[in-house]
Amino acid sequence: MTTLADAMGAIPDGASVAVTKFNPMEAVRELIRQQRTGLHVIGVPTAGFAVDLLIAAGCVGVVETGAFVLGSHGSARNHLRAVEDGGLRLIESSCPLIEMQLRAGAAGFSFTPILGLFGSDMLAERAELKVIDDPYDPDYEVVIAPSLRPDFAIIHALRGDRDGNVVTTIHNEDRLIVQAAGHVIVTVEEIRDDALDGLAADEQVIPGMYFDAVVVAPGGARPLACPRHYAEDRGAVEAYLAAAKSADSMVRYVEGLRSPQKADADVSVHA
Repeated sequence: MTTLADAMGAIPDGASVAVTKFNPMEAVRELIRQQRTGLHVIGVPTAGFAVDLLIAAGCVGVVETGAFVLGSHGSARNHLRAVEDGGLRLIESSCPLIEMQLRAGAAGFSFTPILGLFGSDMLAERAELKVIDDPYDPDYEVVIAPSLRPDFAIIHALRGDRDGNVVTTIHNEDRLIVQAAGHVIVTVEEIRDDALDGLAADEQVIPGMYFDAVVVAPGGARPLACPRHYAEDRGAVEAYLAAAKSADSMVRYVEGLRSPQKADADVSVHA
């Protein structure tokens, strides 16, 4: 048995951490409460509220992602401010590049070929991207990129069972980062004996063998939506966006997150 605090405490300063578009907000808030620093965060394939919040809290030294996307809510102001101030290193990528790098990492390869980068500034700015002759067709060249094997992956799932298996949607890259990462922590809305029964068309099961910790965290995606559990909390999202307009107001917002929390509500069922 463990708490969310203990599960997230396994992530050291400076670790590489992959996060998908289904933002694991409560897990991220716990990293902020623990004042983690120097993380290399990989937004798979894009980064959103969770990554922007980690940046605002000073937890991130490097961010690698295909884009910053806050849906219809506008720009990720904390990310932009940190890059402009020089406090954050941005590794510009693309969605296909990140996904192919993770697939190579999950398969145990050291590199992957990738299409669509010729003519991109990334070839000039990222020395690790190399152009080689196609070994099967000497008339062509191909770009190769190193694989990605994050130290940790953090995901939020819809539900889990008592054996540590979890159910997620198929709309994010949860299964991909779980397979590629060295260690995986998942928060779930609930634990049910029938969690794997009657899967919806857009749901999938990820076996418990992939997880280092499964932590019950009801509301773990709030203030964002969680399918079949709750809608987006518009008021809370607007409060975040208002705070993000300036560095001073964001400092106050983050200080509020670091207030004492009830840690005994989080119970791990698999570790």
